[in-house]
Amino acid sequence: MWKSLSSSQSDTNGFTPLIAQAEKMEYLRAHGWRKFLAQFASQCDLHHTCGICTQWVVDGRAIRQHYKKSHASIWARYSAQYEAEVKQLRKIAEPDSSLTTAAAVNQEMMAVLGGLLPSMQALAESSQQLGKRQLDSGSPARRKHKWVKGDGKGASSMTTSNDLLPLIKLLVALVLRQGDSLGRLETDTSYFLALKVPGEESLALTMVKVIAKWRDLKLKDPAQLKMSLRTTLFVALLQELGARAEALLTNPEKIQALKDQKLLTAEGEWVYQVWNPAEKTLEICPTRTPLKMETFIQQVKQTQQAILVPEHVTRFQATKPPNEEHLGEVLPFLIDVSLRPGAARVHQNLRSWVECAALQLIGARLRGARQKRGQQMNQLQQWLTAHR
Repeated sequence: MWKSLSSSQSDTNGFTPLIAQAEKMEYLRAHGWRKFLAQFASQCDLHHTCGICTQWVVDGRAIRQHYKKSHASIWARYSAQYEAEVKQLRKIAEPDSSLTTAAAVNQEMMAVLGGLLPSMQALAESSQQLGKRQLDSGSPARRKHKWVKGDGKGASSMTTSNDLLPLIKLLVALVLRQGDSLGRLETDTSYFLALKVPGEESLALTMVKVIAKWRDLKLKDPAQLKMSLRTTLFVALLQELGARAEALLTNPEKIQALKDQKLLTAEGEWVYQVWNPAEKTLEICPTRTPLKMETFIQQVKQTQQAILVPEHVTRFQATKPPNEEHLGEVLPFLIDVSLRPGAARVHQNLRSWVECAALQLIGARLRGARQKRGQQMNQLQQWLTAHR
C-alpha cells in the first residue's frame, strides 16, 4: 500500500508525513518492510502515528480505525493489499512452533527420555510445577480482582466494584460517628431560642427589623457597623429583656398579673416550666429552684457585656430567612457559645435561663440543644443497617 501512495500528501500538524519523505519511501520501495523497519524504527512511530497525516493516536490499537475513518478512500483502495502485507508480517514475526527452539528441544527430550534420565526427571518435575503455577494464576478462583477501566483515557481503576462497597460503609460509619460526636458537643455549646410571633410582648417583628436595618447599613454605610449581625441581634434582645425586667420593679400591677399567670411565685421569683405533652401546656417544674428577680437582672447585664467579645458567641442565627409578611407562629434562632474560658459566664447564665419563665417577658423560650440525629443522619444509618 505504502509503495503506491503519492508522495504529495501534505501534513496537518507541522510534521512531514512518512509518505512525503522521499528518502524513506525510496528505501521502502527498494528494500521492503523488514529492512525499512530495522533501519528507521526509531524515527517512525507507525504504531501511534499516521503515516499519511501524522495524526498521533494514544492507543496504538486504534491506528487501524484512524485509517478507516480519516482516510476512507485510501483505505478502500488499498485495504486488501494492507491485509495481505499484515498477514505476511505476522508470519515473519511469529516463527513456526516446529522450529528447533530451546523450548521445543526440551519438550521433545522430556517426552523421550523423561522417565530414563535423572536429570530429565528433575527437569520434568520443574516444568510441571511451573505449569501448575501458571494455570493457578490464570484460573478464575485465583483472580481475586477484576480490574475495571477508569474514567480517564487509557486509565485503569485501582479499585474494584467489590472493594467499593466496604469503603463506602466505612465512610458512612465514620460520618455517623463524627455526627454523634458533634451532637454531644452541641449539648454543651448550643441553645435553641423560640420567639413567639403573636402577642404584644413578642420581639419577633423587632428582630426582623433589626436584621433588615443592619443589612441596609452594611450596603450603604458599613463604617457605622462595629459589631457582627449575630452580636447585634443578641445585644438587642438582651437590651429589651433587661429593660422589661427592670420596669417590673416599679410596676406592682404587672407583677401581680404575672403571679396570676403562675410565671412568678408568691415571693416574686421566676418559676421554671416544662412542657406536658399530654395536656399540651406548660407546667411548673418542681425540681428547679425559682430564679430571683434581682439575680436575673444582674445576669442579663453580665451576659450583655460578655457577648461584646466577638469570639464568645459564634452563632445567633434564625433557622429560616425572616420575612415580616410570613413569620408564622414562631421565629426560631440557634445560638452557639464558645467553650473559651471568657465565655463561661455566658454559658452559666444561659443555662439558668433554660425553661425559665423570665423570658416570657419578650415572648421567648430557651432550651438546650438535644442530642438527636437529623433526617440525613437517620437515612445514612438506615442504609448502613441494610448493607451490614
